[in-house]
Amino acid sequence: EFALDFLDAHWDTHDRFIEGMFMIALSAYLIKDFFFLASDAFLIRLHHYVCLGAVQLLTFYPPAGFGCFIVGTSVLEFGSSMFNLVRLVPHSRIVNISYGIIMTISNILAVLFATRFSVGNAGYIYKVLLFTITVVLAYLRQVECHKTLREHFSATKK
Repeated sequence: EFALDFLDAHWDTHDRFIEGMFMIALSAYLIKDFFFLASDAFLIRLHHYVCLGAVQLLTFYPPAGFGCFIVGTSVLEFGSSMFNLVRLVPHSRIVNISYGIIMTISNILAVLFATRFSVGNAGYIYKVLLFTITVVLAYLRQVECHKTLREHFSATKK
């Protein structure tokens, strides 16, 4: 059963085996992408480096509110999966519309979870770092989403 105290709890208050496995899987996912990204994908590479650094920091020095990071990251992955899907099926109207909706919702929810984290009991550096990274990441993802949708819908009008 999911309880809200999970979001704000410190690492030591619960058995964190599942969360530890999540962090290992997330790190592996980020590292894997370094081998498969196009050489011109600078922003995505930068995003992966920053995220990998944040994941390692939070894994080895977990603050209170760790659950907000877990849930916020999971929410971001829904938007990322739609980004990948729109790259696989770029001409599909329904995929592009779904991408726009799901990416926007995932970005908003991620910022909300980062906000909750930033008003919690974590240390000041954690609060500023996680909130700043999340807001910048959500903004850049949303800019890319709008660009993709503009390109798709301007091409379909021709």
